[in-house]
Amino acid sequence: RVDPPPALWAEMLDVRWRLKKAGVAGVSIPDLIIAMTAVAHQKVILTLDRDFWRMRPILGFQLLEVTE
Repeated sequence: RVDPPPALWAEMLDVRWRLKKAGVAGVSIPDLIIAMTAVAHQKVILTLDRDFWRMRPILGFQLLEVTE
C-alpha cells in the first residue's frame, strides 16, 4: 500500500495549474492523485491510460509502457 502524500490536496491546485499552463488539460482527479503519489514515493506507474504520458514531462514520474 502506498498512501497519498500528506500535502496532496494543498498541492493539487498548483499541479493542475502547471499542467494546464503546459497544455495538459482534462486530467481526472484520480489520475492526478495517482501521479502525485508516484512522485512523492518515487514509484513507477504501469498503465494504458495516455493521460499519464501527457503528465509525465511536467511532473517527472516514471512510466512503464504497456502494450495490448
